[in-house]
Amino acid sequence: MKIKVLDLKEGMILKNPVFSDNKILMEKGQEITSKSIERLENYKISEVEILDGKEQELNKIQTEEKVIKEEFEKVYQETRVKAKEVFTKALNGNVDIKAVDTMIIDTIANLEKSKDIFLTLLSMRGEENYLYDHSIKSTIIALSIGKKLGYDKDQLRLLGKAALLHDVGMFSIDNEIINKKDKLNDKEMEIIRKHTLDGENLLRNEEEVVQLAAKFHHERIDGEGYPNRVKGEELPEIVRIISIADIYTALISSREYRDAKDPQEVIAYLMQMSSKQVDTNIVKKLLENMSLFSIGAQVKLSNGKIAKVVKATDNPFRPIVDTEDERIDLNNKKNSLIYIMRLVV
Repeated sequence: MKIKVLDLKEGMILKNPVFSDNKILMEKGQEITSKSIERLENYKISEVEILDGKEQELNKIQTEEKVIKEEFEKVYQETRVKAKEVFTKALNGNVDIKAVDTMIIDTIANLEKSKDIFLTLLSMRGEENYLYDHSIKSTIIALSIGKKLGYDKDQLRLLGKAALLHDVGMFSIDNEIINKKDKLNDKEMEIIRKHTLDGENLLRNEEEVVQLAAKFHHERIDGEGYPNRVKGEELPEIVRIISIADIYTALISSREYRDAKDPQEVIAYLMQMSSKQVDTNIVKKLLENMSLFSIGAQVKLSNGKIAKVVKATDNPFRPIVDTEDERIDLNNKKNSLIYIMRLVV
């Protein structure tokens, strides 16, 4: 809304930049101070456009989220460095328990701040070190599922450790095989499949479930997985969680031989699998952490407004969205008459 400079108050936020002789005096989103009011008066600016109450509240939320996201990005990069050290030692049969524990505790703490930031960053493209990113992202997904299942801190730490180390056997495989664009031949496929047993061996001094996660994360509840064709309840719940986290993370990541899939495609794929190959209840818990619409997607609402998806809710069909001037929780009863009509391409 437009307001006369004489009526400006400290703390108000500019909706648009202010120009004088084609030069910017104040930037969009800048907070009004006594000095900025004086400057505007000196340049003989009569009125400016500021954010109204709803817009200002939305700006505050978005600013806070930006700070959280930047902090997570910093922690994520630090975690990647630590992960490299952990896997280097693990390949020599020496798991740095203290380093692993620190990484899991930090990850849990960041999940407490905002699970949505984690799930947004899981869609990052162009990973330079696929195996490190895959392990970290699988851990994030697994822990978010564990929280939905009501795991306590000790259970989460064990789940996080098992998830972080589940693919350790892959790190000894030649990158030419891991990143091969063409179809793997029988010998190469055998090497890839052997990573489950190699991982179990490397983790032989760790908790049994950590070993089993490395060995059985490619097993399926219908007995059609590998290496032992283990079925259903014979697989510990932690292993079943990591199996789903492993699939989800692999499919949203780009590889040398295929493009990354959209979250909606992956969710549809997992829902199809849940009838036979993966645990249906765990897939449901995964869905509670995310939206069927990608974070950042533009959508048209039933009230005619265009909005951006910013957060997941317990209902994957009804996320939280930002319009131009307000934030709307579509899962809140007061907004039950508003729904997403379609994606805006």
